[in-house]
Amino acid sequence: MLPELLVFLFTFSVFSVSIFNGIVDYDDPLIFSNISELRTLSFSNICYIFSSRFANHYHPVTSLSFLMDFLLWKKWIPGFHITPIVVHSLTSVIVFRLLKKFLVSFCRYNEKIQVYAAFFGALFFSLCPLRVESVSWISERKDVLCAFFYCSSLLAYVSFTDKRNLKNYCLCILLFVLACLSKSMAVTLPAVLILFDIFLTKKLSANPLLWFGKDNKNIIIEKIPFFIISFLTAFPVLFFPPSEILPESYAPSLCKAVYAFAAYPFKTLFPFNLSPMYAALSCTKLFFWIFVLIDLCIVSAVFVNSKKQPVFLFSMLFYCITIFPVIGLLNGSESPINDRYCYIPSLSFSIVFAFFCVFLHEKYKKNHVLLFECFVCIYFILFTIPQQKIWHDSLALFSSAVLTNPASASAHFHLAGYIYRYDKKAAFEEFSKALKLDEKNVYFVVHTAVYYYNSGDYEKSLELAYKAYGMEQNALLAWQIIGQSLQALKEYDKAEEIFVQALKIWPSAYYFSYLLSELYIEQGRITEAEKAVAAALNNYGMAQHPDLLAMSCGIEILKNNRAKAYEFCKKAVEISPKHELALKRLAELSASAGESRRGL
Repeated sequence: MLPELLVFLFTFSVFSVSIFNGIVDYDDPLIFSNISELRTLSFSNICYIFSSRFANHYHPVTSLSFLMDFLLWKKWIPGFHITPIVVHSLTSVIVFRLLKKFLVSFCRYNEKIQVYAAFFGALFFSLCPLRVESVSWISERKDVLCAFFYCSSLLAYVSFTDKRNLKNYCLCILLFVLACLSKSMAVTLPAVLILFDIFLTKKLSANPLLWFGKDNKNIIIEKIPFFIISFLTAFPVLFFPPSEILPESYAPSLCKAVYAFAAYPFKTLFPFNLSPMYAALSCTKLFFWIFVLIDLCIVSAVFVNSKKQPVFLFSMLFYCITIFPVIGLLNGSESPINDRYCYIPSLSFSIVFAFFCVFLHEKYKKNHVLLFECFVCIYFILFTIPQQKIWHDSLALFSSAVLTNPASASAHFHLAGYIYRYDKKAAFEEFSKALKLDEKNVYFVVHTAVYYYNSGDYEKSLELAYKAYGMEQNALLAWQIIGQSLQALKEYDKAEEIFVQALKIWPSAYYFSYLLSELYIEQGRITEAEKAVAAALNNYGMAQHPDLLAMSCGIEILKNNRAKAYEFCKKAVEISPKHELALKRLAELSASAGESRRGL
Protein backbone atom coordinates (compact mmCIF):
# COMPACT_ATOMS: atom_id res chain seq x y z
CA MET A 1 0.00 0.00 0.00
CA LEU A 2 2.96 2.35 0.51
CA PRO A 3 3.63 2.93 -3.24
CA GLU A 4 -0.08 3.65 -3.84
CA LEU A 5 -0.14 6.12 -0.95
CA LEU A 6 2.99 7.88 -2.21
CA VAL A 7 1.59 8.14 -5.76
CA PHE A 8 -1.60 9.70 -4.37
CA LEU A 9 0.24 12.15 -2.09
CA PHE A 10 2.80 13.22 -4.72
CA THR A 11 0.05 13.83 -7.29
CA PHE A 12 -2.23 15.67 -4.87
CA SER A 13 0.58 17.89 -3.55
CA VAL A 14 1.74 18.93 -7.03
CA PHE A 15 -1.79 19.76 -8.19
CA SER A 16 -2.77 21.45 -4.90
CA VAL A 17 -1.68 24.73 -6.55
CA SER A 18 -5.00 24.60 -8.44
CA ILE A 19 -7.00 24.80 -5.21
CA PHE A 20 -6.26 28.53 -5.06
CA ASN A 21 -7.55 29.14 -8.60
CA GLY A 22 -10.91 30.73 -9.30
CA ILE A 23 -13.39 30.10 -12.09
CA VAL A 24 -12.71 31.21 -15.67
CA ASP A 25 -15.09 32.64 -18.27
CA TYR A 26 -14.57 29.57 -20.42
CA ASP A 27 -17.68 27.40 -19.84
CA ASP A 28 -17.31 27.55 -16.02
CA PRO A 29 -20.10 30.15 -15.46
CA LEU A 30 -22.45 28.09 -17.64
CA ILE A 31 -21.81 24.99 -15.53
CA PHE A 32 -22.42 26.92 -12.29
CA SER A 33 -25.64 28.56 -13.55
CA ASN A 34 -27.08 25.23 -14.75
CA ILE A 35 -26.26 23.33 -11.57
CA SER A 36 -27.14 26.08 -9.08
CA GLU A 37 -30.70 26.17 -10.47
CA LEU A 38 -31.24 22.53 -9.42
CA ARG A 39 -30.38 23.21 -5.75
CA THR A 40 -31.25 19.75 -4.32
CA LEU A 41 -30.36 16.11 -4.97
CA SER A 42 -34.01 15.15 -5.49
CA PHE A 43 -35.26 12.32 -7.69
CA SER A 44 -36.75 14.81 -10.19
CA ASN A 45 -33.44 16.69 -10.45
CA ILE A 46 -31.52 13.44 -10.99
CA CYS A 47 -33.99 12.49 -13.76
CA TYR A 48 -33.54 15.95 -15.27
CA ILE A 49 -29.74 15.57 -15.25
CA PHE A 50 -29.93 12.16 -16.97
CA SER A 51 -32.34 13.45 -19.62
CA SER A 52 -30.67 16.78 -20.49
CA ARG A 53 -27.56 18.16 -22.11
CA PHE A 54 -25.39 20.62 -20.19
CA ALA A 55 -23.17 23.03 -22.13
CA ASN A 56 -24.12 21.16 -25.34
CA HIS A 57 -22.80 17.83 -23.99
CA TYR A 58 -24.46 14.79 -22.48
CA HIS A 59 -22.40 13.79 -19.43
CA PRO A 60 -24.90 13.18 -16.60
CA VAL A 61 -22.40 11.59 -14.18
CA THR A 62 -20.20 14.69 -14.47
CA SER A 63 -23.22 16.97 -13.99
CA LEU A 64 -24.31 14.92 -10.98
CA SER A 65 -20.84 15.33 -9.45
CA PHE A 66 -21.13 19.10 -9.90
CA LEU A 67 -24.49 19.09 -8.14
CA MET A 68 -23.05 17.06 -5.23
CA ASP A 69 -20.15 19.52 -5.02
CA PHE A 70 -22.60 22.40 -4.99
CA LEU A 71 -24.49 20.82 -2.10
CA LEU A 72 -21.24 20.06 -0.25
CA TRP A 73 -19.22 23.24 -0.89
CA LYS A 74 -22.06 25.68 -1.74
CA LYS A 75 -20.26 28.46 -3.66
CA TRP A 76 -16.83 27.90 -2.13
CA ILE A 77 -14.74 27.69 -5.32
CA PRO A 78 -11.68 25.83 -3.85
CA GLY A 79 -14.00 22.90 -3.15
CA PHE A 80 -14.75 22.56 -6.85
CA HIS A 81 -10.99 22.27 -7.47
CA ILE A 82 -10.36 19.79 -4.65
CA THR A 83 -12.70 17.18 -6.18
CA PRO A 84 -10.92 16.79 -9.57
CA ILE A 85 -7.52 16.79 -7.86
CA VAL A 86 -8.61 13.94 -5.57
CA VAL A 87 -10.11 12.00 -8.50
CA HIS A 88 -6.96 12.54 -10.60
CA SER A 89 -4.81 11.33 -7.70
CA LEU A 90 -6.98 8.21 -7.33
CA THR A 91 -6.71 7.57 -11.07
CA SER A 92 -2.93 7.69 -10.72
CA VAL A 93 -3.13 4.95 -8.07
CA ILE A 94 -5.22 2.82 -10.46
CA VAL A 95 -2.66 3.47 -13.22
CA PHE A 96 0.06 2.23 -10.85
CA ARG A 97 -1.81 -1.05 -10.35
CA LEU A 98 -2.44 -1.39 -14.08
CA LEU A 99 1.23 -0.83 -14.85
CA LYS A 100 2.20 -3.58 -12.40
CA LYS A 101 -0.12 -5.95 -14.29
CA PHE A 102 1.33 -4.87 -17.64
CA LEU A 103 4.92 -5.34 -16.49
CA VAL A 104 4.15 -8.84 -15.23
CA SER A 105 2.88 -9.71 -18.71
CA PHE A 106 5.67 -8.06 -20.69
CA CYS A 107 8.68 -8.38 -18.37
CA ARG A 108 9.92 -11.39 -16.42
CA TYR A 109 12.14 -9.37 -14.11
CA ASN A 110 12.52 -8.89 -10.36
CA GLU A 111 9.20 -7.96 -8.69
CA LYS A 112 10.85 -5.12 -6.76
CA ILE A 113 12.08 -3.58 -10.02
CA GLN A 114 8.56 -3.84 -11.45
CA VAL A 115 7.19 -1.93 -8.44
CA TYR A 116 9.78 0.82 -8.92
CA ALA A 117 9.00 1.02 -12.64
CA ALA A 118 5.21 1.05 -12.09
CA PHE A 119 5.60 3.73 -9.41
CA PHE A 120 7.52 6.11 -11.65
CA GLY A 121 5.35 5.19 -14.65
CA ALA A 122 2.28 6.26 -12.66
CA LEU A 123 3.98 9.55 -11.74
CA PHE A 124 4.94 10.01 -15.41
CA PHE A 125 1.20 9.82 -16.16
CA SER A 126 -0.06 11.95 -13.27
CA LEU A 127 2.54 14.74 -13.15
CA CYS A 128 2.73 15.35 -16.91
CA PRO A 129 1.98 19.05 -17.65
CA LEU A 130 -0.61 18.01 -20.25
CA ARG A 131 -2.83 16.84 -17.35
CA VAL A 132 -3.18 20.42 -16.06
CA GLU A 133 -5.96 21.47 -18.44
CA SER A 134 -8.15 18.53 -17.40
CA VAL A 135 -7.51 18.93 -13.65
CA SER A 136 -7.30 22.72 -13.20
CA TRP A 137 -10.20 23.67 -15.48
CA ILE A 138 -13.43 23.11 -13.54
CA SER A 139 -15.51 22.52 -16.69
CA GLU A 140 -13.20 19.71 -17.83
CA ARG A 141 -13.99 17.50 -14.86
CA LYS A 142 -15.54 15.10 -17.37
CA ASP A 143 -12.00 14.15 -18.49
CA VAL A 144 -10.91 13.30 -14.96
CA LEU A 145 -14.05 11.31 -14.11
CA CYS A 146 -14.06 9.49 -17.43
CA ALA A 147 -10.41 8.46 -17.00
CA PHE A 148 -11.05 7.31 -13.42
CA PHE A 149 -13.92 5.01 -14.42
CA TYR A 150 -12.16 3.96 -17.66
CA CYS A 151 -8.98 2.86 -15.87
CA SER A 152 -11.03 1.26 -13.06
CA SER A 153 -12.94 -0.73 -15.67
CA LEU A 154 -9.64 -1.91 -17.21
CA LEU A 155 -8.42 -2.99 -13.78
CA ALA A 156 -11.69 -4.84 -13.11
CA TYR A 157 -11.33 -6.60 -16.47
CA VAL A 158 -7.79 -7.72 -15.65
CA SER A 159 -9.14 -9.13 -12.35
CA PHE A 160 -11.94 -10.83 -14.28
CA THR A 161 -9.50 -12.50 -16.67
CA ASP A 162 -7.55 -13.83 -13.64
CA LYS A 163 -10.50 -15.24 -11.68
CA ARG A 164 -13.33 -15.39 -14.31
CA ASN A 165 -16.04 -14.51 -11.79
CA LEU A 166 -19.32 -12.75 -12.52
CA LYS A 167 -18.73 -10.07 -9.87
CA ASN A 168 -15.67 -8.61 -11.62
CA TYR A 169 -17.35 -8.86 -15.03
CA CYS A 170 -20.44 -6.93 -13.86
CA LEU A 171 -18.20 -4.40 -12.10
CA CYS A 172 -16.25 -3.89 -15.33
CA ILE A 173 -19.49 -3.21 -17.27
CA LEU A 174 -20.82 -0.85 -14.57
CA LEU A 175 -17.60 1.18 -14.51
CA PHE A 176 -17.63 1.36 -18.32
CA VAL A 177 -21.18 2.74 -18.26
CA LEU A 178 -20.14 5.37 -15.71
CA ALA A 179 -17.15 6.29 -17.90
CA CYS A 180 -19.41 6.74 -20.96
CA LEU A 181 -21.84 8.85 -18.91
CA SER A 182 -18.92 11.02 -17.78
CA LYS A 183 -17.59 11.63 -21.30
CA SER A 184 -18.36 9.88 -24.57
CA MET A 185 -14.64 9.45 -25.33
CA ALA A 186 -14.83 6.25 -23.26
CA VAL A 187 -16.44 4.40 -26.20
CA THR A 188 -13.01 3.02 -27.17
CA LEU A 189 -12.84 0.64 -24.20
CA PRO A 190 -14.24 -2.50 -25.97
CA ALA A 191 -11.43 -2.30 -28.56
CA VAL A 192 -8.88 -1.88 -25.76
CA LEU A 193 -10.27 -5.00 -24.03
CA ILE A 194 -9.63 -6.99 -27.21
CA LEU A 195 -6.11 -5.56 -27.20
CA PHE A 196 -5.72 -6.87 -23.64
CA ASP A 197 -6.86 -10.33 -24.75
CA ILE A 198 -4.24 -10.37 -27.51
CA PHE A 199 -1.22 -8.98 -25.64
CA LEU A 200 -1.83 -9.53 -21.92
CA THR A 201 -3.95 -12.65 -21.45
CA LYS A 202 -2.97 -14.00 -24.92
CA LYS A 203 -6.39 -15.64 -25.26
CA LEU A 204 -6.92 -14.15 -28.71
CA SER A 205 -4.69 -14.43 -31.75
CA ALA A 206 -3.26 -11.34 -33.42
CA ASN A 207 -5.05 -12.56 -36.58
CA PRO A 208 -8.72 -11.39 -36.44
CA LEU A 209 -9.76 -14.24 -38.77
CA LEU A 210 -9.09 -16.71 -35.95
CA TRP A 211 -11.22 -14.89 -33.35
CA PHE A 212 -14.48 -16.61 -34.23
CA GLY A 213 -13.43 -20.20 -33.66
CA LYS A 214 -15.08 -22.41 -31.04
CA ASP A 215 -12.26 -21.87 -28.55
CA ASN A 216 -12.79 -18.09 -28.57
CA LYS A 217 -16.58 -18.16 -28.45
CA ASN A 218 -16.92 -17.05 -24.82
CA ILE A 219 -14.28 -14.34 -25.16
CA ILE A 220 -16.16 -12.75 -28.08
CA ILE A 221 -19.60 -13.12 -26.46
CA GLU A 222 -18.48 -11.41 -23.25
CA LYS A 223 -17.50 -8.32 -25.31
CA ILE A 224 -20.99 -7.90 -26.84
CA PRO A 225 -22.45 -5.85 -23.91
CA PHE A 226 -19.46 -3.50 -24.12
CA PHE A 227 -19.90 -2.92 -27.85
CA ILE A 228 -23.65 -2.32 -27.38
CA ILE A 229 -22.97 0.29 -24.67
CA SER A 230 -20.30 1.86 -26.87
CA PHE A 231 -22.69 2.05 -29.83
CA LEU A 232 -25.49 3.57 -27.74
CA THR A 233 -23.06 6.21 -26.44
CA ALA A 234 -21.51 7.07 -29.82
CA PHE A 235 -24.70 7.04 -31.91
CA PRO A 236 -26.28 10.30 -30.64
CA VAL A 237 -22.89 12.06 -30.63
CA LEU A 238 -22.20 11.16 -34.28
CA PHE A 239 -25.70 11.43 -35.75
CA PHE A 240 -27.38 13.99 -33.47
CA PRO A 241 -24.64 16.50 -32.66
CA PRO A 242 -25.37 19.76 -30.75
CA SER A 243 -27.28 22.26 -32.91
CA GLU A 244 -24.54 24.86 -33.17
CA ILE A 245 -23.07 26.39 -36.30
CA LEU A 246 -19.38 25.57 -36.66
CA PRO A 247 -16.96 27.44 -38.94
CA GLU A 248 -14.84 25.84 -41.64
CA SER A 249 -11.79 25.82 -39.37
CA TYR A 250 -13.61 23.32 -37.13
CA ALA A 251 -14.12 20.77 -39.92
CA PRO A 252 -12.49 17.34 -39.45
CA SER A 253 -9.55 16.65 -41.75
CA LEU A 254 -6.84 14.08 -42.42
CA CYS A 255 -4.22 16.80 -42.03
CA LYS A 256 -5.29 17.44 -38.41
CA ALA A 257 -5.08 13.71 -37.71
CA VAL A 258 -1.54 13.18 -39.03
CA TYR A 259 -0.36 16.26 -37.12
CA ALA A 260 -2.05 15.30 -33.84
CA PHE A 261 -0.72 11.72 -33.97
CA ALA A 262 2.86 12.98 -33.68
CA ALA A 263 2.15 16.15 -31.67
CA TYR A 264 0.94 14.51 -28.44
CA PRO A 265 4.03 12.32 -27.85
CA PHE A 266 6.26 15.29 -28.71
CA LYS A 267 4.45 17.65 -26.32
CA THR A 268 4.56 15.01 -23.59
CA LEU A 269 8.36 14.89 -23.79
CA PHE A 270 8.83 18.60 -24.49
CA PRO A 271 5.93 20.47 -22.80
CA PHE A 272 6.88 23.96 -23.97
CA ASN A 273 4.32 26.65 -24.89
CA LEU A 274 1.33 24.63 -23.74
CA SER A 275 -1.87 26.53 -24.37
CA PRO A 276 -5.60 26.11 -23.73
CA MET A 277 -6.23 27.46 -27.25
CA TYR A 278 -3.90 26.38 -30.00
CA ALA A 279 -3.99 28.13 -33.38
CA ALA A 280 -5.90 26.66 -36.31
CA LEU A 281 -3.79 24.46 -38.53
CA SER A 282 -2.57 25.90 -41.84
CA CYS A 283 -2.33 22.68 -43.82
CA THR A 284 -0.07 23.05 -46.84
CA LYS A 285 0.99 20.04 -48.91
CA LEU A 286 4.56 20.27 -47.58
CA PHE A 287 3.32 20.41 -43.96
CA PHE A 288 1.04 17.43 -44.54
CA TRP A 289 3.71 15.20 -46.06
CA ILE A 290 6.29 16.12 -43.43
CA PHE A 291 3.99 14.85 -40.68
CA VAL A 292 2.99 11.81 -42.74
CA LEU A 293 6.70 10.96 -42.91
CA ILE A 294 7.11 11.50 -39.14
CA ASP A 295 4.12 9.26 -38.40
CA LEU A 296 5.45 6.55 -40.73
CA CYS A 297 8.83 6.67 -38.97
CA ILE A 298 7.15 6.19 -35.57
CA VAL A 299 5.00 3.30 -36.81
CA SER A 300 7.92 1.65 -38.63
CA ALA A 301 10.17 1.83 -35.56
CA VAL A 302 7.45 0.19 -33.47
CA PHE A 303 6.83 -2.64 -35.94
CA VAL A 304 10.55 -3.35 -36.39
CA ASN A 305 10.86 -3.95 -32.62
CA SER A 306 7.42 -5.54 -32.13
CA LYS A 307 8.67 -9.15 -32.11
CA LYS A 308 11.42 -8.56 -29.56
CA GLN A 309 9.45 -6.02 -27.51
CA PRO A 310 5.66 -6.42 -28.04
CA VAL A 311 5.06 -3.74 -25.37
CA PHE A 312 5.81 -1.08 -28.00
CA LEU A 313 3.20 -2.41 -30.40
CA PHE A 314 0.67 -2.78 -27.57
CA SER A 315 1.29 0.82 -26.45
CA MET A 316 1.03 2.23 -29.97
CA LEU A 317 -2.23 0.39 -30.68
CA PHE A 318 -3.60 1.52 -27.31
CA TYR A 319 -2.66 5.10 -28.23
CA CYS A 320 -4.22 4.85 -31.71
CA ILE A 321 -7.48 3.38 -30.41
CA THR A 322 -7.97 5.84 -27.54
CA ILE A 323 -6.93 8.96 -29.48
CA PHE A 324 -9.05 8.14 -32.54
CA PRO A 325 -12.31 9.87 -31.42
CA VAL A 326 -10.51 13.21 -30.90
CA ILE A 327 -7.68 13.11 -33.41
CA GLY A 328 -9.46 15.32 -35.95
CA LEU A 329 -11.15 12.77 -38.21
CA LEU A 330 -14.49 12.86 -36.38
CA ASN A 331 -14.54 15.77 -33.94
CA GLY A 332 -14.75 19.45 -34.82
CA SER A 333 -12.29 21.89 -33.27
CA GLU A 334 -10.42 25.01 -34.33
CA SER A 335 -7.16 23.44 -33.22
CA PRO A 336 -5.93 19.99 -34.29
CA ILE A 337 -4.81 19.32 -30.70
CA ASN A 338 -5.95 20.07 -27.17
CA ASP A 339 -4.04 19.05 -24.04
CA ARG A 340 -7.14 17.50 -22.48
CA TYR A 341 -7.68 15.11 -25.41
CA CYS A 342 -4.67 12.96 -24.52
CA TYR A 343 -5.63 12.25 -20.89
CA ILE A 344 -6.51 8.57 -21.45
CA PRO A 345 -4.23 8.03 -24.51
CA SER A 346 -1.22 9.20 -22.47
CA LEU A 347 -1.46 5.95 -20.49
CA SER A 348 0.34 4.39 -23.47
CA PHE A 349 3.34 6.72 -22.90
CA SER A 350 3.40 5.69 -19.23
CA ILE A 351 3.52 2.01 -20.21
CA VAL A 352 6.55 2.65 -22.45
CA PHE A 353 8.25 4.73 -19.75
CA ALA A 354 7.66 2.03 -17.11
CA PHE A 355 9.09 -0.60 -19.43
CA PHE A 356 12.08 1.65 -20.15
CA CYS A 357 12.66 2.00 -16.38
CA VAL A 358 12.72 -1.81 -16.04
CA PHE A 359 15.28 -1.98 -18.84
CA LEU A 360 17.48 0.65 -17.10
CA HIS A 361 17.30 -1.19 -13.77
CA GLU A 362 18.58 -4.32 -15.47
CA LYS A 363 21.45 -2.55 -17.22
CA TYR A 364 22.62 0.11 -14.78
CA LYS A 365 23.12 0.72 -11.08
CA LYS A 366 19.97 1.20 -9.03
CA ASN A 367 20.99 4.62 -7.64
CA HIS A 368 21.75 5.99 -11.12
CA VAL A 369 18.39 4.80 -12.46
CA LEU A 370 16.50 6.23 -9.47
CA LEU A 371 18.27 9.53 -10.05
CA PHE A 372 17.09 9.52 -13.68
CA GLU A 373 13.50 8.64 -12.67
CA CYS A 374 13.46 11.44 -10.08
CA PHE A 375 14.89 13.84 -12.65
CA VAL A 376 11.99 13.08 -15.04
CA CYS A 377 9.44 13.73 -12.27
CA ILE A 378 11.12 17.01 -11.27
CA TYR A 379 11.32 17.99 -14.96
CA PHE A 380 7.53 17.54 -15.25
CA ILE A 381 6.82 19.33 -11.96
CA LEU A 382 8.79 22.40 -13.13
CA PHE A 383 6.30 22.74 -15.99
CA THR A 384 3.15 21.48 -14.23
CA ILE A 385 3.14 23.98 -11.34
CA PRO A 386 3.47 27.17 -13.47
CA GLN A 387 0.96 25.75 -15.97
CA GLN A 388 -1.68 25.56 -13.21
CA LYS A 389 -1.24 29.27 -12.47
CA ILE A 390 -2.46 30.32 -15.91
CA TRP A 391 -5.86 28.88 -14.90
CA HIS A 392 -5.97 31.18 -11.87
CA ASP A 393 -8.48 33.57 -13.46
CA SER A 394 -9.87 34.59 -16.84
CA LEU A 395 -7.36 37.35 -17.51
CA ALA A 396 -4.37 35.09 -16.75
CA LEU A 397 -5.84 32.32 -18.92
CA PHE A 398 -6.70 34.35 -22.01
CA SER A 399 -3.58 36.52 -21.80
CA SER A 400 -1.43 33.40 -21.64
CA ALA A 401 -3.32 31.89 -24.60
CA VAL A 402 -2.65 34.99 -26.72
CA LEU A 403 0.99 35.12 -25.60
CA THR A 404 1.76 31.46 -26.38
CA ASN A 405 -0.39 31.29 -29.52
CA PRO A 406 -0.82 34.75 -31.08
CA ALA A 407 -2.21 33.09 -34.23
CA SER A 408 -5.16 31.61 -32.30
CA ALA A 409 -8.37 33.44 -33.21
CA SER A 410 -10.15 31.82 -30.26
CA ALA A 411 -7.56 33.20 -27.81
CA HIS A 412 -7.99 36.79 -29.08
CA PHE A 413 -11.79 36.45 -29.11
CA HIS A 414 -12.05 35.19 -25.52
CA LEU A 415 -9.58 37.81 -24.27
CA ALA A 416 -11.67 40.50 -25.97
CA GLY A 417 -14.86 39.20 -24.36
CA TYR A 418 -13.27 39.37 -20.92
CA ILE A 419 -11.62 42.81 -21.12
CA TYR A 420 -14.73 44.33 -22.75
CA ARG A 421 -16.18 45.03 -19.31
CA TYR A 422 -13.43 47.49 -18.37
CA ASP A 423 -11.60 48.48 -21.61
CA LYS A 424 -13.88 48.54 -24.65
CA LYS A 425 -11.27 50.06 -26.97
CA ALA A 426 -8.73 47.29 -26.28
CA ALA A 427 -11.51 44.71 -26.50
CA PHE A 428 -12.56 45.76 -30.00
CA GLU A 429 -8.91 45.65 -31.11
CA GLU A 430 -8.78 42.03 -29.97
CA PHE A 431 -12.10 41.29 -31.71
CA SER A 432 -10.63 42.69 -34.93
CA LYS A 433 -7.57 40.43 -34.59
CA ALA A 434 -9.80 37.39 -34.04
CA LEU A 435 -11.88 38.19 -37.15
CA LYS A 436 -8.75 38.69 -39.27
CA LEU A 437 -7.36 35.33 -38.15
CA ASP A 438 -10.61 33.44 -38.77
CA GLU A 439 -12.85 35.62 -40.93
CA LYS A 440 -15.17 32.73 -41.82
CA ASN A 441 -16.06 31.96 -38.21
CA VAL A 442 -19.79 32.76 -37.95
CA TYR A 443 -19.72 32.50 -34.16
CA PHE A 444 -16.99 35.14 -33.85
CA VAL A 445 -18.67 37.48 -36.36
CA VAL A 446 -22.16 37.38 -34.85
CA HIS A 447 -20.95 37.63 -31.23
CA THR A 448 -18.70 40.56 -32.11
CA ALA A 449 -21.86 42.16 -33.55
CA VAL A 450 -23.52 41.60 -30.14
CA TYR A 451 -20.68 43.42 -28.37
CA TYR A 452 -20.92 46.35 -30.80
CA TYR A 453 -24.70 46.48 -30.25
CA ASN A 454 -24.26 46.49 -26.46
CA SER A 455 -21.72 49.31 -26.77
CA GLY A 456 -24.19 51.44 -28.76
CA ASP A 457 -22.46 51.22 -32.16
CA TYR A 458 -25.59 50.06 -34.00
CA GLU A 459 -24.29 50.66 -37.51
CA LYS A 460 -21.26 48.41 -36.92
CA SER A 461 -23.39 45.75 -35.22
CA LEU A 462 -25.78 45.83 -38.20
CA GLU A 463 -22.87 45.47 -40.65
CA LEU A 464 -21.44 42.44 -38.85
CA ALA A 465 -24.85 40.84 -38.30
CA TYR A 466 -25.59 41.09 -42.04
CA LYS A 467 -22.16 39.56 -42.70
CA ALA A 468 -22.97 36.65 -40.36
CA TYR A 469 -26.35 36.23 -42.07
CA GLY A 470 -24.59 36.05 -45.44
CA MET A 471 -22.33 33.30 -44.11
CA GLU A 472 -25.10 31.30 -42.42
CA GLN A 473 -28.77 32.18 -42.97
CA ASN A 474 -29.90 29.93 -40.11
CA ALA A 475 -27.93 31.90 -37.51
CA LEU A 476 -30.80 33.03 -35.26
CA LEU A 477 -28.59 35.44 -33.33
CA ALA A 478 -27.73 37.23 -36.59
CA TRP A 479 -31.45 37.75 -37.29
CA GLN A 480 -31.94 39.04 -33.74
CA ILE A 481 -29.09 41.58 -33.92
CA ILE A 482 -30.18 42.77 -37.38
CA GLY A 483 -33.68 43.44 -36.07
CA GLN A 484 -32.53 45.06 -32.82
CA SER A 485 -29.95 47.24 -34.61
CA LEU A 486 -32.58 48.43 -37.09
CA GLN A 487 -34.91 49.19 -34.20
CA ALA A 488 -32.18 51.17 -32.43
CA LEU A 489 -31.57 53.12 -35.67
CA LYS A 490 -35.35 53.93 -35.73
CA GLU A 491 -35.92 51.88 -38.89
CA TYR A 492 -39.03 50.32 -37.37
CA ASP A 493 -40.61 48.93 -40.55
CA LYS A 494 -37.46 47.00 -41.49
CA ALA A 495 -37.04 45.73 -37.93
CA GLU A 496 -40.67 44.55 -37.84
CA GLU A 497 -40.18 42.78 -41.18
CA ILE A 498 -37.13 40.92 -39.80
CA PHE A 499 -38.92 39.76 -36.62
CA VAL A 500 -42.08 38.70 -38.46
CA GLN A 501 -40.08 36.79 -41.09
CA ALA A 502 -38.03 35.08 -38.37
CA LEU A 503 -41.23 33.92 -36.65
CA LYS A 504 -42.50 32.48 -39.93
CA ILE A 505 -39.29 30.46 -40.35
CA TRP A 506 -38.96 29.47 -36.66
CA PRO A 507 -42.48 29.59 -35.13
CA SER A 508 -41.24 28.22 -31.81
CA ALA A 509 -38.49 30.88 -31.44
CA TYR A 510 -40.41 32.72 -28.74
CA TYR A 511 -37.76 35.42 -28.33
CA PHE A 512 -38.70 37.02 -31.65
CA SER A 513 -42.26 37.42 -30.30
CA TYR A 514 -40.71 39.09 -27.27
CA LEU A 515 -38.63 41.43 -29.47
CA LEU A 516 -41.61 42.16 -31.69
CA SER A 517 -43.71 43.13 -28.68
CA GLU A 518 -40.88 45.42 -27.47
CA LEU A 519 -40.83 47.07 -30.89
CA TYR A 520 -44.61 47.62 -30.80
CA ILE A 521 -44.46 49.03 -27.27
CA GLU A 522 -41.74 51.49 -28.35
CA GLN A 523 -44.08 52.65 -31.14
CA GLY A 524 -47.07 52.83 -28.79
CA ARG A 525 -48.84 49.90 -30.49
CA ILE A 526 -49.94 48.25 -27.24
CA THR A 527 -52.69 46.05 -28.72
CA GLU A 528 -50.33 44.54 -31.30
CA ALA A 529 -47.70 44.00 -28.62
CA GLU A 530 -50.24 42.12 -26.52
CA LYS A 531 -51.16 39.92 -29.51
CA ALA A 532 -47.50 39.09 -30.23
CA VAL A 533 -46.89 37.92 -26.65
CA ALA A 534 -50.25 36.11 -26.46
CA ALA A 535 -49.38 34.18 -29.65
CA ALA A 536 -46.16 32.95 -28.09
CA LEU A 537 -47.82 32.11 -24.76
CA ASN A 538 -50.78 30.26 -26.29
CA ASN A 539 -49.53 28.78 -29.56
CA TYR A 540 -45.90 27.81 -29.02
CA GLY A 541 -46.08 26.00 -25.69
CA MET A 542 -44.39 28.87 -23.81
CA ALA A 543 -47.09 29.53 -21.24
CA GLN A 544 -44.56 29.01 -18.45
CA HIS A 545 -41.73 31.11 -19.90
CA PRO A 546 -40.69 33.86 -17.45
CA ASP A 547 -39.52 36.31 -20.18
CA LEU A 548 -42.90 36.28 -21.88
CA LEU A 549 -44.74 36.48 -18.57
CA ALA A 550 -42.63 39.51 -17.57
CA MET A 551 -43.40 41.13 -20.95
CA SER A 552 -47.14 40.47 -20.42
CA CYS A 553 -46.78 42.10 -17.01
CA GLY A 554 -45.26 45.21 -18.63
CA ILE A 555 -48.05 45.38 -21.20
CA GLU A 556 -50.73 45.16 -18.50
CA ILE A 557 -48.97 47.99 -16.60
CA LEU A 558 -49.17 50.16 -19.73
CA LYS A 559 -52.88 49.29 -19.98
CA ASN A 560 -53.20 50.30 -16.28
CA ASN A 561 -54.44 46.81 -15.44
CA ARG A 562 -52.30 46.42 -12.33
CA ALA A 563 -54.05 43.38 -10.85
CA LYS A 564 -53.43 41.32 -13.97
CA ALA A 565 -49.90 42.73 -14.26
CA TYR A 566 -49.16 41.61 -10.70
CA GLU A 567 -50.46 38.13 -11.53
CA PHE A 568 -48.15 37.78 -14.56
CA CYS A 569 -45.07 39.06 -12.70
CA LYS A 570 -45.72 36.90 -9.66
CA LYS A 571 -45.98 33.82 -11.89
CA ALA A 572 -42.71 34.75 -13.65
CA VAL A 573 -40.90 35.04 -10.29
CA GLU A 574 -42.33 31.71 -9.10
CA ILE A 575 -40.83 30.02 -12.19
CA SER A 576 -37.56 31.97 -12.12
CA PRO A 577 -36.95 33.49 -8.64
CA LYS A 578 -34.01 35.60 -9.90
CA HIS A 579 -35.69 37.05 -13.01
CA GLU A 580 -34.54 40.69 -12.85
CA LEU A 581 -37.24 42.30 -15.01
CA ALA A 582 -40.09 40.47 -13.26
CA LEU A 583 -38.68 41.33 -9.80
CA LYS A 584 -38.24 44.99 -10.78
CA ARG A 585 -41.81 45.31 -12.07
CA LEU A 586 -43.18 43.43 -9.06
CA ALA A 587 -41.40 45.91 -6.76
CA GLU A 588 -42.82 48.84 -8.76
CA LEU A 589 -46.32 47.39 -8.52
CA SER A 590 -45.97 46.83 -4.76
CA ALA A 591 -44.64 50.38 -4.28
CA SER A 592 -47.47 51.94 -6.29
CA ALA A 593 -50.02 49.85 -4.40
CA GLY A 594 -48.56 51.13 -1.10
CA GLU A 595 -48.80 54.74 -2.29
CA SER A 596 -52.43 54.21 -3.30
CA ARG A 597 -53.29 52.88 0.16
CA ARG A 598 -51.55 55.84 1.83
CA GLY A 599 -53.52 58.20 -0.42
CA LEU A 600 -56.77 56.64 0.72
